Amino acid sequence: MLEKKLRNFTLFIYLFIFPINLFSHNSFFNLLYYHPFVDLNYVPERPFLSDKSGKKTCNTYISKTYTCKAMFINLSSRSAGVDNSVKVLHLKKGEKISFHIASALNHYLSLEFLQGEYYDLFKTHYSDSSIKLLLNSKPIILDKALVSKNKNNYLEIEAREKDVFISHLLLIPNESKKNLPDIIFIVVDSLRADVLGSYGSQYGISPGIDSFAKTSYVFMKNLVNASWTRPSTLIFFTGKYASKSYINFWDYPVFPSEKEAFYQSEIFPLPAFLGSLGYNSVMIGTNPFLTDHRYLGIDTGFEKVLEFSLTTADDTKEISKYVRLYLEKRKKEKKKKPYDISPEFLFINYNTPHRPLEPPLEFLSRVPMENGMHPKKHLYLGEVAYVDDEIKELFNFLKREKIYDSSIILLSSDHGEVMNPSHKVSRFNGVYTLFGHGQGLYEEDIHTPFILKIPEQKKGEKIQAVSRSIDIMPTILDLLEEKSIHSMDGKSMLSLVRKEEKEERLYYGESRGVKGIRFGGFKLQKKTFEFHRTGFSWDGKVEAEPYYLFDLNKDPDENTPIHDKKKEEELLNKLESFKRKNSVYSFRFHNPEKDVKEIEISIKVKAGIIHPLMKDDPNTLQPENYSNVLKKQVVLQKGKNEEFHFSVYPEGSEPLISIKVDGKEIRQGEYGVGQRDIYPGNCSLENYKCYPIFLIYNSVPEIPRKFRVQFWKKSGDFVIRTEKAILEKDSMDILKKQGYIQ
Repeated sequence: MLEKKLRNFTLFIYLFIFPINLFSHNSFFNLLYYHPFVDLNYVPERPFLSDKSGKKTCNTYISKTYTCKAMFINLSSRSAGVDNSVKVLHLKKGEKISFHIASALNHYLSLEFLQGEYYDLFKTHYSDSSIKLLLNSKPIILDKALVSKNKNNYLEIEAREKDVFISHLLLIPNESKKNLPDIIFIVVDSLRADVLGSYGSQYGISPGIDSFAKTSYVFMKNLVNASWTRPSTLIFFTGKYASKSYINFWDYPVFPSEKEAFYQSEIFPLPAFLGSLGYNSVMIGTNPFLTDHRYLGIDTGFEKVLEFSLTTADDTKEISKYVRLYLEKRKKEKKKKPYDISPEFLFINYNTPHRPLEPPLEFLSRVPMENGMHPKKHLYLGEVAYVDDEIKELFNFLKREKIYDSSIILLSSDHGEVMNPSHKVSRFNGVYTLFGHGQGLYEEDIHTPFILKIPEQKKGEKIQAVSRSIDIMPTILDLLEEKSIHSMDGKSMLSLVRKEEKEERLYYGESRGVKGIRFGGFKLQKKTFEFHRTGFSWDGKVEAEPYYLFDLNKDPDENTPIHDKKKEEELLNKLESFKRKNSVYSFRFHNPEKDVKEIEISIKVKAGIIHPLMKDDPNTLQPENYSNVLKKQVVLQKGKNEEFHFSVYPEGSEPLISIKVDGKEIRQGEYGVGQRDIYPGNCSLENYKCYPIFLIYNSVPEIPRKFRVQFWKKSGDFVIRTEKAILEKDSMDILKKQGYIQ
């Protein structure tokens, strides 16, 4: 019960306005998402055919496990520079599909038709004679309740005269058990907490956000767990650390195997999860990492996306305009269809004040130019004033439309911005970072606003406890009294509001070439190659990994690292607890009894760093020095086996392997190598021409009947494959426009 959960809230009196079962279980069925009570009873058999433009990609959220069906797609198009993407059911002329619904029904069927393959958020319609609808083999009519006491129902949709593209395919309960609140999640890219009045700033440039904060919960020590947009956004939507999302946070390209691993994993992101509950899950904003057709991002499950990275217009005002248009359209639809009680999950992503820093002069003039202020900081603050004005007008609109009071509203940022000259060159990768981000985990990188307003809240409060971006998804689900399908690293912030936690929440973060830990007034940041993979950004060479300890109480700007052996050891131990489990590679040589001669075997392995493991315990490191080349020579007597094991660091540095038998370098197909085990090819470690692993056992193979070189792998936390992903022109244009690349 929400009343019970929030009994110690300072605004508990307002909760009596709502029924006790406000956030109890609902009975929406969104047929474009997995639901435990819905199965695809019949689906036409035809392969999914993607196109080079990426106009069609798979809707991977139609079932619990990874699938790619030709009927369920993300359909993309572009209008006036705005990229549109929508989840649809596509039926060719004469095709039909059937859903099995294991529940009694008292529902309305709601759907939208797209105009051919073209998608525009504001040009859809709702009834069409080109489809035939059946419930349990009986014709049904849109806008009329579907009633069946059976707990096994079959809904059939058939395309009659032409291809159809159907979106927003919902069964809406006639008598809802609860009134789900709208959720509006606003992210302001690159917004530092310390420039807002509600967080103590004296600049006076954020009256809109500050007014919102007065009647909301303001989490004063909110820290994001990654410091650039893609991993940080994924953390918002998964509640998991970036290294657990399968998507790299080092390079810009998202590799095909990463996408596949993400979709095949347990992860069911927040937009998809809310969509499965019946929410209209919509993203409007500038974030090129939320669709999967450009090799820049991943589909996190939004039913509809309007993405503004390529528009030539002022995207800040355009985003606000489209948000208003969308909500006005939804209001008109609900008047036409009074049974449509489906709630909104609206994710609004402003790019301002992210680079380029080009505020309108009107707002730049509002910012006092202090002595010694960097010109770029002046521009940045002008951008903050600009986006704050847009947010103020958005809140005024929500109030006029009577949306504001009844909604859950969240405001945050994906990361901060580096302005401290002592941080201008990253200690971790040498990148110039002043008025940038993503290369460190300093407070100015990670201290961002998080402001939460619950329905009918009238009084605000400042929460002084540490909160983290991994806690946002758990908090939203806690408010809805729903449990995530996947495991999460974060936990709800509601217990912080209730003052139930006595100990500070431990902060752990990851970014390019760095990971860090923050606890008890100290922070330790450590250079790391742990998350690297060979490719454009890294050649496979592992260097020293120094760490830096800061006393945040005495040095809040993290200008000067300190040395405190006891504190360093404490935080390094905490940091070590987050280390990924590496894969273990194993070789076996077997010389059967029938072979009468000795066999001399020589193996070289090259990787970033190779950790030899104990023969009898492959989980224990051998007490010897590690290097990037491991050499092993074995003289194998007849009837004998020999095994050895090693791991590589980082996991992304695929081992390169050279094998000689009796002095001769073996190649693919010789002694089984390459057919079932490994593929060294024509390998010369000295000339770096080795091939990486090609085929490999994922379990211990049986002892062979004749001489073989056997190789297997016990996978760690996740697998990285060697592959290429080329960013198309659109992707490069976006990265240049937003200052990511020159």
